[in-house]
Amino acid sequence: MTADLKLNIKFIKNNNIDVIIADEVLNIWRKYQQVDIKDNEACGILIGGYNEKQNKIFIDLCTEPQKSDLRKRTFFTLKDPFHQKRVNDIFISSQQTQFYLGTWHSHPENYPSPSGIDLQDWKKCIKRNSQNKFMVFAIIGLKETFIKVYEVGKKQYDNTN
Repeated sequence: MTADLKLNIKFIKNNNIDVIIADEVLNIWRKYQQVDIKDNEACGILIGGYNEKQNKIFIDLCTEPQKSDLRKRTFFTLKDPFHQKRVNDIFISSQQTQFYLGTWHSHPENYPSPSGIDLQDWKKCIKRNSQNKFMVFAIIGLKETFIKVYEVGKKQYDNTN
């Protein structure tokens, strides 16, 4: 059933940067849309890089929910060490051109928007990853996918419009 679902992307950003999302990533997001009332939130990390000359962020890979991750209908916690190991492995094998960009998770709603918990988590994530130029966060809904790009070092944490 999820093969027929579409992911209309709504970008919320405070800068003039393009985000290119690999088909593999989009397919994983489609797989975890919360179509059924019993589906729990899904979560993972985003891996890729950016090209400053072209002003583009590339989301090349994402992790999928793992066994040790905590997943409920409207809540998730990334707990499985697989996510960090995957980032470390890709970072090394890509000669440091691909790295942790942010996180993605699903919401059981047509047009998702970040909750207060999401915004708090994103703010903490940005502080922990101050070496990044940009951070990207995605929320996968049923009819639309919400993507927020933050420029690290600029106060924009509560502005999602």
